[in-house]
Amino acid sequence: MRNQLLNKEIVRVYSHGGILSPGELMKIVAIANKVGTTQIHFGIRQDIVMIVDNLYLTQIDELFEELSLKYELISEFSSTNIVTSYPAASILKTTSWLRTGHYYSIIDEFDEIPELKINIVDPMQGLVPLLTGNLNFVASEKREYWYLFLKYPGTEKLELWPNYIPTDDIKKVSSSIVEGVLQGLHSVKLLK
Repeated sequence: MRNQLLNKEIVRVYSHGGILSPGELMKIVAIANKVGTTQIHFGIRQDIVMIVDNLYLTQIDELFEELSLKYELISEFSSTNIVTSYPAASILKTTSWLRTGHYYSIIDEFDEIPELKINIVDPMQGLVPLLTGNLNFVASEKREYWYLFLKYPGTEKLELWPNYIPTDDIKKVSSSIVEGVLQGLHSVKLLK
């Protein structure tokens, strides 16, 4: 594998919440073909990963800009994809009030790729892990409200947020917590 990666980069394409149309997937495959990549892989955070020869990095930049999809090189990973239970919504048992439209409306609020792992999941399905993120929004039995389980970077300890989070506030709450956690982590690094 190491020899395979000489003069190559690993490219990670983001699909917020696992929401990717067949047309977008076809365009990603077409880009892979244009840059000589013969394989794409689905990542564990609902992203797409491919190995690209360094000769094509300028071209891949232009191709993804045309597609309006965000991507990063593995050497530059600073963000993480948002994971949702959307892929399981139509095929597995779901919380009674939760519909695919909920995932779309939440994901549409995020115009940037977060720097911490965010999971937006339905506890009734078993396809997408519930608590693998730093911010884990888990649908509650109460219509339009979510539990929030926090896992700070570098720890395995989960903390339950004391209040339900309304669907419409997930983006705002996420942004505030991510900003606070990153500032705290930066402060700790400065003290060391």
